[in-house]
Parts: sequence; C-alpha cells; structure tokens
Amino acid sequence: KELIELRFLCPSDVPKVKQLCSDWFPIEYPDSWYEDITSNPKFFALAAVFRFEIIGLIVAEIKCQTKCNREDQGLLATSLANNSRVVYILTLGVVKEFRRNGIATLLLDNLIHHLTRNESTTDCKALYLHVLTTNLVAIRFYEKRQFKRHLFLPLYYSINSTARDGFSYVLYINGGRPQPTLLYPFHYYNCTIISIMLCNECLFSLTDKFTDYISIVLEALSRISANPCKWTKRVLQVMASKMCRFIPMSATNRNSSPHLASL
Repeated sequence: KELIELRFLCPSDVPKVKQLCSDWFPIEYPDSWYEDITSNPKFFALAAVFRFEIIGLIVAEIKCQTKCNREDQGLLATSLANNSRVVYILTLGVVKEFRRNGIATLLLDNLIHHLTRNESTTDCKALYLHVLTTNLVAIRFYEKRQFKRHLFLPLYYSINSTARDGFSYVLYINGGRPQPTLLYPFHYYNCTIISIMLCNECLFSLTDKFTDYISIVLEALSRISANPCKWTKRVLQVMASKMCRFIPMSATNRNSSPHLASL
C-alpha cells in the first residue's frame, strides 16, 4: 500500500489550497488568509499528501483566550490564567474520493498530539470550532472524538446571503476546563449591536440601551440549552415580530464564519 505523508503547508501550496477550499466550503476566503495560513507561525496548517497531491488539510489558529470573538469568550474557567491560550480549528477537509479512510482523524490526532506533547503549547487549554447545526457528519465526527457541545449560536453563519444556525464544540486539553456554574453555558455579551432574523428574510438592528436588554434576553433563550428547539425559535420569531412595530428596519450583512468541516 502507498503511504499518506503529512507535512506543513508552505507558500507554494496557496493555489492548491485555494482550489480545495473552493470545492469544500461555501465561503470565499481573501488572498491574505491563504498567505497567512501558509507562512504565519501562529497557524498550525498540516496537509495530508498522496502521490505528491494534497488530499486533506487541517488549519488551526493558536491564540490567547482574550483574543477570542465575543461568542467564544467563555470557553475557559476564570480560575485559569488570563494568558492561557486556546486553539481554533478554522478548517478540516478531505478530498471526496479519500473520505471515510481515517484521513480527517489522522490530521486531527496530529494536531492534538502537537498541542499536548510539546512544552511550547502546554498553555493551550482548549481546542474548539464552529459548525453548522445541519452538518451532521462533522458533528458526529467531533462528538466521537470527545468534543463537547459548548453553545448553540442562532443565525451565526451567512451562507449565500441566508443566515444559518451553528454550534460551537470544544475539547479541553492540558488541564483546561469550563467555568463551573449551574447556568453554564449561559453568559452575557456586552453587545452594543445585535441582529436577529425575522422569517428568514429580514434583519433588524437594535441599538442603544434597549439593545443591551434584548441582548441579555436573547442570550438566555439561546443558551439555556445547547440544543436548538422549536420553542426557542418560536420565541425569537415572536419577539422579532413585536419589535419590528417600533424599530426601523435596516439592511445588515453578517460575516461568514471560517469553519465548515468537510470530512
């Protein structure tokens, strides 16, 4: 049998990585992103190679927990040092013809081995990612590998101008742990602007002091359970329909999230 080789990405891989990401993910990445993941040491970018062709890759960003986006600020217990780092899996993909052959597992295992066996990464306390709620293949893959569902993220993705729900998943490593609270994973974002969807078509922006109040309510509704349910979605729709009577409509564009696993 011919062996699959593993190697880190380099700048000359940019054209091939662009092609693969275009095939795998419904998101268009800027050129600067490809340049970063193939040259910046803060990224762990590993490729699986067969007959000199890249057939799979994993890209993860190592960063201080204080640099996380708002929705990921509560990953670690507050008792852990503020300079603790976390690792965000941006992409994990395998060429269609080679899927279900353990390549995604091989790539993920190498990332975890790198994070848990090197002295330089012992301060990395959590490995996390975002995934569409409808991406059942990816969800089963990560749950089988001991990742735990952290949060339900309503309307988190923007796919072809349509807002889609997401989950965040986390694997704690090197002694990392979540905040021990009965209300976990509930927490409050100090947002000044939030967007909610009405009938999957219109977006409303809420601002000022009223925004802070609605922010708390929406966070509570979406995080009392990590699982989306008809009750939660119905409440969001009713709230939106009530608020639209006195809040002006505005066109709002959501940023696309970088992670959609293709395994």
